Amino acid sequence: MEFLLSLAVTLAAETGTYIIFRHKSLKLFFVVSLLNLILNPLMNIWLLYAKYRETYYFVLALAEVATILIESVFIYPFIKEKYLKVLLYSLIANFASFIIGFIFSFTSIYETVKTVYVVTGVFVVIYFLLYLFIFLSFISNYKKNSNRCDSGN
Repeated sequence: MEFLLSLAVTLAAETGTYIIFRHKSLKLFFVVSLLNLILNPLMNIWLLYAKYRETYYFVLALAEVATILIESVFIYPFIKEKYLKVLLYSLIANFASFIIGFIFSFTSIYETVKTVYVVTGVFVVIYFLLYLFIFLSFISNYKKNSNRCDSGN
């Protein structure tokens, strides 16, 4: 269950970060989501392996840096800005996700299964609403652009 909460927090925090930076491309959000659906479980498995070893914090730092670099490379084509700025966006998005997860790890959220279900459900609903909002914005912009093209002929 913690894995689902971790994934939900990551998806909500990272997509929320890109919205804050005014990047609302539907393709970008699909790429961010896909990357997190792949990288988050891999990172959690790697951290579970290192959990009871002295290398846990080293593995955590290495996994975070690798995630930031991989995400920035895949996100770069969808954001029309310099790579260093995209790298900064990825750093901020992952930092937000890490901090929120860190705060949750010190609360009683993991102790109550019912609470985990509720929190995960809330994040899933928020994430779905973000996608709906982005999709509707995309459709609205598409209609505006197609109307401009039609009126120009």
